[in-house]
Formats: sequence, C-alpha cells, structure tokens
Amino acid sequence: HEVEKRVQAGKYYLGYNTRSSFNVISNRNQYIFLQVMNRVIIVGGGLSGLIAANLLAREAEVTVIEKKKYPFHRVCGEYISNETVPFLKSVGLFPAEFNPPSINRFQLTSVNGKSAQLPLDLGGFGISRYTFDDFLYKRSLDKGVQFLLNTEADQISFDENHFKVRAGER
Repeated sequence: HEVEKRVQAGKYYLGYNTRSSFNVISNRNQYIFLQVMNRVIIVGGGLSGLIAANLLAREAEVTVIEKKKYPFHRVCGEYISNETVPFLKSVGLFPAEFNPPSINRFQLTSVNGKSAQLPLDLGGFGISRYTFDDFLYKRSLDKGVQFLLNTEADQISFDENHFKVRAGER
C-alpha cells in the first residue's frame, strides 16, 4: 500500500514541510529549523525511532514504519551507557520495572580460555533489545503512536514541496 504524508522521518532526520514553512530536526546536527509539526512518519522502529516516536507523540500525530513485528530479537551487546540514564528517566523511558543489572567492567575471553578485564568508567546497564524495544513500543502505543508493522519503506522522495513515503508489506 502507498503511504503519503507531508512529513518524512528517516534514519538520519525528521522533517515536516508546508507551503509556507520548512521544519527539520537532525540528529547529525546538520540543520535545525523547528516550528510546529503535526504529522510525522518515522522509518525504522529501533531505539532511535521508538524514542523519537515517544517524544514527538506529545506534539504530533506519529506513525512508525517497521519492517518487523514487535517483540523481536536483534543482534546487540545489550549494554546501555549510564550517560543515557538521566535523559531516559526525565522522559519516563527508563526501564526500571525490569530492574536492569549494573555493568561496570568489560571482560573479553578467547576460545582458549584467556581473558582480560577492563573497567568501564561511566558504566551502564544491561537489558535485552527484545525487552527494551518491546517496552518502548508499548509506551509508544500508550501515547497514540500508530505503527505499520511488517512494512518496509521502499521509496522516500521530496516532490512538489512535500515528502512522499511509499511503503509496502514485507
């Protein structure tokens, strides 16, 4: 099916365009023009996409296009730096209900049994991506975020002063 909105959100930027103003938020700090956004599409429901959906849902109608269906496993170290904890707590997205374990050292072990340990100065916490993504997904649903699951954005274009996102089921 075809999804067409005047808002496009991709892996590297979120945007909204009307005939009279242009608004972009960039997580690569390339450009920031911010006014009122009311409709957003986020392509990709990983950590960045899910957190963006949760935050943007306060002020906008948000749709996330995700090629899989939650919950699902991802290849990940399952370590999140403590640098993120104040932010996650301030926006109500810290997964305290799972009592994530604290991680303060890194250990590397070879197949022959030798190992090395290094302290992690900032430390972090451990949580599976399966659990954390599902937690963020459910929080997004609670905030009214709409999801197109098992759907892949196969074309994103800018035409006639607005973005078009074409997506189809996988």
